[in-house]
Amino acid sequence: MDSELPPDRFRGPFVGPRATLLEDYLAELAALGYAASTIECHRRWLAPLEAWLAQRGDAWSELDERRLAEFAQEQWPGLGMPPSILARFLTVARARGHLRAPAVPAVRGSCATLLVAFGRCLLQERGYAASTVQAYQRVAHAFVTALACRGNRRPQRWRPRHVLAFVHRYLRVHGRANAHALTTALRCFLRFVQAHEGLRRDLAAAVPRVPVWSLARLPATLPADGIATVLAHCDRTTALGQRDYALLLLAARLGLRSSEICRLRLDDIDWVEGALSVRASKSGQAAILPLSAEVGRALAEYLQRARPPCQCREVFVRWRAPRVGLHRQAIYARTQAAFVRAGFTGVRQGAHTLRHTLASDLLRQGATLDEIAEILRHRDPSTTAIYAKVDATALRAVALPWPGGAR
Repeated sequence: MDSELPPDRFRGPFVGPRATLLEDYLAELAALGYAASTIECHRRWLAPLEAWLAQRGDAWSELDERRLAEFAQEQWPGLGMPPSILARFLTVARARGHLRAPAVPAVRGSCATLLVAFGRCLLQERGYAASTVQAYQRVAHAFVTALACRGNRRPQRWRPRHVLAFVHRYLRVHGRANAHALTTALRCFLRFVQAHEGLRRDLAAAVPRVPVWSLARLPATLPADGIATVLAHCDRTTALGQRDYALLLLAARLGLRSSEICRLRLDDIDWVEGALSVRASKSGQAAILPLSAEVGRALAEYLQRARPPCQCREVFVRWRAPRVGLHRQAIYARTQAAFVRAGFTGVRQGAHTLRHTLASDLLRQGATLDEIAEILRHRDPSTTAIYAKVDATALRAVALPWPGGAR
């Protein structure tokens, strides 16, 4: 993980202001499960930092990404200090209150208040997930900043041509793959501004529409007995196989999303009642799901035999340091690897494919769309309607004959 150890020129205890900062950082590494040799390596890399700052006349509070990168280049030009050390050091230092947060480009005046109010409205009144609020605020911030640079700070001076020009510039820079997310967020922000500022002009109507055909595709599912095949190819004699088996079962039997699997904590499992508390990624509301014997045994086997010892409260953690909860990308990667082992090489939706397969299997077994919506925790019934196209046998029974005879 780390490159060659730097020369041990700084043996001895830490002194001065860096004592608490660096010792806190090394203690954090130990809590995350790093090996003693790795912790020693980090200590040697960062030991000369205090003297370097003193030579430049910089205060500790001024330490940021740019200064830390300069420190690495000047102190270790031949070894190439790993960027991961710099990033983790700053993260820990800021979390422990030793360094100030990184500077964020700000919009001053009334627009700054508007952006804060927009985020509060999405989070508290609309019930959006925090990740969605951040994504919408990024678009709103980019829009307000672009107009402020051209002298249009006040919403009363915004015009439809400004909206169109911003969308075109944004898509040229970020690509058309982000068009739907951009227009949705911008339309939401402009509607909020109209209500908040009492504008007569509906600027949201000037946002271009991106064609999205609802229910245009079939949900990605595995073939019959596909879930059983995927689970059978998990090597449960290894710790990694036991972890994969448990997280795959949560998606295949309970329909959990990858984000919900990531956020699942040890406190969410009620072993006495046989229940699982799942906080929905989109609505933020908790749902209590029954913990079947199959899923419960897999979770117990993983927790007792395969989960590495750590202070992390998430159920599924990294096997290698840092021992923190898995991210959505990791869940996707482990699911894709399980599909490949089972011979399903054309499936690309990760854990969501298991969720789709669960719904499709329930439909074929006679479950109604309302029952499937309840199991998958859909807030909008139209979201479940896509599964109506999966049951081809039922569709043939209600399909109208082709004019002029069958083809």
